[in-house]
Amino acid sequence: MQIKQLQERNRIQNRIEMVLEGANLKLGMVVSDVLGLPGIGLCFRTARL
Repeated sequence: MQIKQLQERNRIQNRIEMVLEGANLKLGMVVSDVLGLPGIGLCFRTARL
């Protein structure tokens, strides 16, 4: 069960990174984990602009 959860998390993370890169936001170069607290904070701050 844990393997499926990790696979799902990775799939979601990859989708988020692809959407952000489509909007010319390459957070992967700045933040190591887009789904971590700093990455989520950057996403919310960017969305407010």
